Amino acid sequence: MNNLAIHSIHLPTISLTPKLSLEVQPGVIHLCGSNGSGKTSYLKACAGLLPYDGDCVIQGASLRKDPVAYKLQLGYCPDQYEFLENITAQQYLEFVSHAYGLSGDVSRVADDSIELGFQPFWKTRVSALSYGNRKKLLLLASRLNSPWLGPWK
Repeated sequence: MNNLAIHSIHLPTISLTPKLSLEVQPGVIHLCGSNGSGKTSYLKACAGLLPYDGDCVIQGASLRKDPVAYKLQLGYCPDQYEFLENITAQQYLEFVSHAYGLSGDVSRVADDSIELGFQPFWKTRVSALSYGNRKKLLLLASRLNSPWLGPWK
């Protein structure tokens, strides 16, 4: 079972969104639609951040029945965020790593950090990072748990 299955997702708080059902296989995924069509809302619902009807399943883990197992398979990178400003990027990643139960191990994103050109900023305070580097830090944090579904593979 190597897929994400979305079963009749409907967003009751957003009146114009239709029910959505789909199955996603591993690989590059693009969600296309016009502005305001509900792309971000569906993604937020699949991350458990918006109320929804239906269910989402990743690798057999249901968001409704086992949200912890489901979310451990998901790497979500929000478009709006808040950081602890007075810690370094590495400390932020360690904090997120602990939240995933990974004992502060951030070595799993070292290669991603090099690929993104972020490695020189590990010891930089979050408050001193540019907007672009803050987004890179979010990408790295979303990859810490080695999710099945995330920003990139």
